[in-house]
Amino acid sequence: MLYPNLLGFYSHVFVEQISDARAVVACVKAYNDFLTDFSSQDPKRFIPIMALPFWDLEASLQEMRRCAARGHRGFLFSNAPEKVGLPALRDSHWYPLWSLAQDLGLSANFHIGFMADPDEVAGIKGSGTRADYTKATSLAMLNSNAAAIAEVAVSGLCHRFPELNIVSVESGFGWLPYWMELLDWEWLNAGAARENPEMELPSYYIKRQVHGTFWFETQTMQSMLHLMPDNVMFETDYPHPTSLSPGPASVAENPRIVLDKALGGLPDELVRKVVFENAARVYHLDLSGWR
Repeated sequence: MLYPNLLGFYSHVFVEQISDARAVVACVKAYNDFLTDFSSQDPKRFIPIMALPFWDLEASLQEMRRCAARGHRGFLFSNAPEKVGLPALRDSHWYPLWSLAQDLGLSANFHIGFMADPDEVAGIKGSGTRADYTKATSLAMLNSNAAAIAEVAVSGLCHRFPELNIVSVESGFGWLPYWMELLDWEWLNAGAARENPEMELPSYYIKRQVHGTFWFETQTMQSMLHLMPDNVMFETDYPHPTSLSPGPASVAENPRIVLDKALGGLPDELVRKVVFENAARVYHLDLSGWR
């Protein structure tokens, strides 16, 4: 799965620096077309995920239709649009986008970060010590997507759009079972269930529609995979610094070694789900000829 990076993190800054709105949308289209062309070299191996000009809803809907027709299987979206003055994910403003994505079979993908200001990243990089950098990056991987998953599970978004698949990218998996149980506890304990009698527990929507990814986790997978076998997919996170890319600047092992540690001894049926069947279902991939 090929995810937008800078257009996912800083697209709002991109907008602010180019005064011609049409030029900005044209740049997003050019990027998506690049992904299409790159993926065409091996369509079964490279799956494009589109960027959207989310600050312009009508342009986003048009681009979603265009890219879906060209083979894109999902879209990267801001997990906190309110940070740049747009409505929150639950707002009816976005209903046309969620509805179209559901109709087209496209997944909504949330990356670990959506920065309202590049200074946020600069602050992480210039935090002083490697220990501080460790803390800041680890919290970034957990916090933003945990907030997004809570938002879609408790706000009614998943309830309203029951066939919309949602993917948490580059944030890990081990925390998801805990997060799901915590949300259920607070939903009941805070009285949200009485306030929203038409809705199920948050865990119901998470199990039905939300998917996590892992790359370095091993012990977590062995102990927790049975809790959510249909909700987890493997990623390498390449080419980020945290990726499974062995080399002199990384402690990473070969992805095959990591998979052996994470999934070794588990039933073949479960391994197949994690390695490719869950992804094939979420992204509507053709598995004919795969093994």
